Amino acid sequence: MQKFQKAILVLLSVLLVSVISFSNGSCKDKITLRLAYIYTGGHAKAPIYEPYIKEFSKLNPDINLSLEPMNGGTPDVQAKLYTYAAGDNLPDVFISWPGPGMLKNFVDAQKIADLKDYLAQDKLFKKYFQNKEYFFDGSVRFEKNGPIWGIPDEPYYMFLTVNKKLFAQAGVQIPKTYEDLKNIIPKFRAKGIIPIAMAGKDQDLNVCFWFGMLNRFGTDQEIIKGLTTGDMEKAPAYLRSAKAIYQLAGLKAFPEGCVSMQSQEALTLFDQGKAAMYYGGTWYLGNVSPKTAAGCEVVPLWTFADGKGDPKELLGGVAVEYLVSAKSWKENSRRQAVDKLLHYLINPTLYSKYLELGTPSILNLSYTDKTSPLLIKADKLAKSATRMQQNYDAYGSQQANDALNNLSQGLLNRSITPEEAVKQLSEQAKAGAAN
Repeated sequence: MQKFQKAILVLLSVLLVSVISFSNGSCKDKITLRLAYIYTGGHAKAPIYEPYIKEFSKLNPDINLSLEPMNGGTPDVQAKLYTYAAGDNLPDVFISWPGPGMLKNFVDAQKIADLKDYLAQDKLFKKYFQNKEYFFDGSVRFEKNGPIWGIPDEPYYMFLTVNKKLFAQAGVQIPKTYEDLKNIIPKFRAKGIIPIAMAGKDQDLNVCFWFGMLNRFGTDQEIIKGLTTGDMEKAPAYLRSAKAIYQLAGLKAFPEGCVSMQSQEALTLFDQGKAAMYYGGTWYLGNVSPKTAAGCEVVPLWTFADGKGDPKELLGGVAVEYLVSAKSWKENSRRQAVDKLLHYLINPTLYSKYLELGTPSILNLSYTDKTSPLLIKADKLAKSATRMQQNYDAYGSQQANDALNNLSQGLLNRSITPEEAVKQLSEQAKAGAAN
C-alpha cells in the first residue's frame, strides 16, 4: 500500500512539474520571424550588423529568427519586396527605402502596419523620437498627423567629399561653382587623377549625383512636381542638370567605363587616392578608410550661376526604415515577438558601433575617439544647413525612379542627349503617376 501511495505521489509530482513548465512557456511552440535586410555582402555595416542579429535567437529562445539578406541595388531589392507583397508573403520585419513613391504599393495594398499608436505608447521609442518627429515626415508619414508606416533606422545627408591631398597635388582649390569645377578637371587629368568617382551600374552614386544637380538648379517644389506628374516642361531644372552631367562626361570628369561600375568599386578608387571627389550620402562614409578620411573634407555641392536652389540646403532625411507586415502585426503573439525584435534592432548598443563607420544616428549618442572624423565633419555641415530635403526618389513612382537610373547611365556614357533623356523621363513619370 505504501509503495502504491509513493508511486501516486511521484506521478503527481511529475504532473505538477509539467503543468508549471507549460504555464511558464517551456512547452510553448517557438515563433519564427523573418527579417529581410540589406546590410550584407560588401555593405559597410555588414560586419557589425550580421553578427549582431545572429545573437537575437540566443537571447530570445522563444523566437526563431530567420534571416533573409537582400543583395543588389535599390531596384533589385524593391522588386523582390514587391514580389513578396504580391504573393502575400512579406517578411515579418524588413528594411526598405522611405517616401510615398517607394512605399505606395505597400500602403495601397494594405501590406504594411500603421505603427503610429505603437510609437506613441512605447516608452523607449517615445523617448528616442522625442523632438525628432521630423524624421517621420516625408519618409514614413505622408500627411499631417497621418499614419506612420515604419520606424526610421538611419538618417542621412548628402555632400561632396574631397581628398585635400589630391587637390594640393593638382594645385587646385575645392570648387564652389560649376565654372570652378570645369576649370579644375583638366588639371586633375594632367596629374593622372580621376576628378569625380562615379558609378552607374547600381541606382546609387549616379542618381544621387543627378539629384544633387537638380537641387542646385531648381526649387524643391518644381522638382517634386515634375517627378510626380511628369510635367517637366515647367521644371527646367531637369534639362539643365541633364546637360551638366552630359557635359561633365564629355570633359572626362568620371572614371572610364563608370557605367559598368558598382558604387563600391567607384568608392574604392576614392579610398585608394585615385579619385579626388565623390558626391553622395553619409552611408558611404564607412567605405572610406581612417587613413584616407584623415585627409578629407566634406563640403556642399557647387552652385550654378543660373540656379534657383538654396546653396545652403542639403539633401537629407531618412535613408532606410524598418517596416512591419500588416498580417504579422494583427496576430497578438507575433506582434509581441516583433516588438522584441524592433527593440533589439533600434537601440544604443548597435547604433554606437555605427558611429565608428561614419553612420549618423537617430539616437542622441556621444562621439568617441573611434567615431569617424568624416561623420563629425558631416554632422557639423548638416547643422549649418538652412534645411534638409528628402531625396527626390522618395516622391517619384517606381517607374519614374527606374527611369532616372537608366537615363542617368545614358548621360554618363553620352549615349543619349539631355533633351531625349528628359523627354523619356517625363513619359515614364507620367505613366507611373497613372498607375
